[in-house]
Amino acid sequence: MDDFPPVGASPTSPGRTKPSRRINPTPVSAERPLSKPKNCFTSTPLSKPPTPPAIPECPGAAPQGGTPSSLQEERELLRRERSKLAQQSSSPVLPALDPCTPTKPGSRMSTRVQPDSLNVCADIANVSFSTELDLLAQLYCTCIAENLVPSVFLELFFVLQLLTSRGPASLEDKGEDTLPQSSDVLDRHYLRNLHNCVYFAVRVLENQFELVSHLDRCILRLLAENERVGSFSPLLRDRLVNAYENSTAKVSPTLPPSIQSVSFQPATDNRSNFSNDKAFHTFKKQRDIFYELLREWEDCHKEPGWDFERVLGIRIRTMVNQLTAAGNHSHFARLFQKQLIQMCKGSQALGSGGEAPDTDLLGILGTDNLSRLKRLQERFIQPQGIIGPCPPPSFPGHQEFFKEFLQAASSCQLNQHLTDSLCQQILELDSIAILGPGSAKEEGEGEGDMEQQDEKLRFASVLTTARLLAKFLGFITFLPYQMAEPPAREIQEAAVTIRNMSAPVLDVCAVLRCSVEQRRAVLTVPWLVEFLSMVDYTAPFLLHYRSVFTMLIRLYRKHVLTIETLFSVRRMVLGRGAETSYLNQLLIVAVLGWLFQIPAFPEDLFFGSDFEKDAETVEKCASSQGLDCLPLVDQHLLYTCCPYLSEFRKLLAAFVAGSTAKNGGLIRKITPTSAESIGPPTPLSQQKLQAELEQAFFHNQPPSLRRTVEFVSERVGSNCVKHIK
Repeated sequence: MDDFPPVGASPTSPGRTKPSRRINPTPVSAERPLSKPKNCFTSTPLSKPPTPPAIPECPGAAPQGGTPSSLQEERELLRRERSKLAQQSSSPVLPALDPCTPTKPGSRMSTRVQPDSLNVCADIANVSFSTELDLLAQLYCTCIAENLVPSVFLELFFVLQLLTSRGPASLEDKGEDTLPQSSDVLDRHYLRNLHNCVYFAVRVLENQFELVSHLDRCILRLLAENERVGSFSPLLRDRLVNAYENSTAKVSPTLPPSIQSVSFQPATDNRSNFSNDKAFHTFKKQRDIFYELLREWEDCHKEPGWDFERVLGIRIRTMVNQLTAAGNHSHFARLFQKQLIQMCKGSQALGSGGEAPDTDLLGILGTDNLSRLKRLQERFIQPQGIIGPCPPPSFPGHQEFFKEFLQAASSCQLNQHLTDSLCQQILELDSIAILGPGSAKEEGEGEGDMEQQDEKLRFASVLTTARLLAKFLGFITFLPYQMAEPPAREIQEAAVTIRNMSAPVLDVCAVLRCSVEQRRAVLTVPWLVEFLSMVDYTAPFLLHYRSVFTMLIRLYRKHVLTIETLFSVRRMVLGRGAETSYLNQLLIVAVLGWLFQIPAFPEDLFFGSDFEKDAETVEKCASSQGLDCLPLVDQHLLYTCCPYLSEFRKLLAAFVAGSTAKNGGLIRKITPTSAESIGPPTPLSQQKLQAELEQAFFHNQPPSLRRTVEFVSERVGSNCVKHIK
């Protein structure tokens, strides 16, 4: 303190004085007995009253005779700068995007709890432009209802962002009076404040209640418990509560399978199917190497710094070269395809990876509690990020291994054999006959219900298998043309001219047209979307694929998701199963809306007018019967094909965490603790290994053996209980 000059002293060289950063003084109470008064160089002594600041007459006035303080001059400069900023903020030039109005997400967003300064309470009394907002909401809902937007669920996600948006308290307190208003109604900022955003979102949710009510029960509960929905529209809250209580749809967790080898098939795997003994024994070695690579990937790919190409690349290429020497590409392609189906079919419903829960645990907890346990586990091991309802195409779970395997192999021969096998299998699945769930009404009611459930499960199995195979077919087909960024215009035009001369690997245009005519779009469109999601930046401009995209756009606009369409003949009459068949349309609209948002899809194609020629193909099949009229899609299948629909739950849950976490709300931070074991530690690895060996044994045996073993074990246990009693 001795090195600092006293407060009233003048600086030795005023010309070389540098402005310092302002230091906010900490107020000290004079009543603290243990604190000694100290004269800080940034404050006046407590015994003397503060002197008023000396304000110079003009900005350029020099200090007089060493009396003014440099600290007071700096404070005056700060006041002037603050006044300039205030004048600039009140000017008519407004920012293009207001911070309190969210935008439609294109990337991962953070879900951190917002600070208290952003926790502004939305009040319907502070809403301005209510008449204009009602009109805007009506126009916006019309565009959504008529599918005039590329993605219906992206717009619904944006509406929920408006409902859960936050804004600075300083902007909310100013109100609309301090904001300059334009005379043109199109230039007004109707969603400038938080109150208008919530009001607009609630009006849209009221209009689109039929769409919202078909989401899962967790989303309905979060919406019904949202305080903003209750304050702005009690009627909407009551309808949400009623829909939640009456909803019986369940999204059951999908159990990811462990690694199981494909069982031996004598018709295709015995010695007579190979050219010589050397090829037969070489393929057995290659099969063992393939499973060794798969198990090593499963054990090590989550370790930090582990790289697929560096660890497994050379071994994969060596194995593929042995395939070429022995001529076993067709056999390995069959093994690759079967193993892909066995491990990846339907495993992307609740995310990737993870260990399969025990069957006893599933029986004790049930599907509902097990789903909650799964979400609790995700909170421990996965970052809580919101991706949005239109994430880019990806390969979750074990699909990543098969994708990386094909990239590391770089074998055109293997890719060609896989392409032939995948095309054949997809066409067989697409033409498979599905018995209508309502065709068994002549039989007993119980038998009809069981047959209906079996057909729905069969349809779900066929659909998930076709989607998986179509994704990898598209990956192999467009892999040579993939680029990180769109090519230049000249390069793209030259590539379009050359690629138009070659025939596509699969005539998807003819397949789609035939499916629409036979009313099987609910089966064809989902796997076709998976195939087209792998396109490169040039493929949508090819004549063949452009015609496919235009037909899909026409089909998308035809599947109007309004309650009136459930009883309209022209717009996909669904008859007696209309309520359930609404989910058929919802699935088609959801997958097509996601396809129209992938990076490779041209933005101007959706709003073009060159697809009117396909209108007759789409419209002339309105009176025919097919799978589209049958209640085959349930909510579990919808969320299996569209896992990104769970982003709505994440968004609403993040709002609950941000608004009530401080007071101990619904979502709290979990601190894992280790519990002391009472007895000796249980060898979980041995139990898991024993369960996998048991499952692998029954996998390679006829199904009747498992049923026999279960029957014998059940009877033995029952007899033992009777004997003990």
